[in-house]
Amino acid sequence: MKKIFLLLLASILVVGCASKTPANKTVNLTELKTTIHEKTEWPMMMEVDPETLAQVYYLDQELYNQAVVEASAVSVHASELIMIEAKDGKIADVKQAIDKRLEDAKQTWSRYLPEQYDLVLAAQTVESGNYLFVVIHPEAEAIVEIINTAIK
Repeated sequence: MKKIFLLLLASILVVGCASKTPANKTVNLTELKTTIHEKTEWPMMMEVDPETLAQVYYLDQELYNQAVVEASAVSVHASELIMIEAKDGKIADVKQAIDKRLEDAKQTWSRYLPEQYDLVLAAQTVESGNYLFVVIHPEAEAIVEIINTAIK
């Protein structure tokens, strides 16, 4: 009886601890975007729709559960906020798509405004479980800290 009780207790602890790992945590990306905007200054931003996600970011809807992507609405700012929750088993495909998007941004900004090109080169990326975050912003490190707090 004592062995059964100990095994049951151990299994409860393992299940309880496993459910608290970042890979299993659900993050509301819309709420996270709001928090990020409340704590940092951004140029005028526009939310990227699913069609643009497919065409410009190479993200077909079959790759993700939720995506909140914003790009500067002003053509002299390279700022972007990319937050994706990939479907199970699709994080590598999402990373590949976003890497291609970042290469496109590097090509664009390398010929346009040097300080914005530097921002793109300094893009910060965070990956946690099925989540991928990319920040192109002068305060990218502070924004990454906000993201890290949200995903822990």
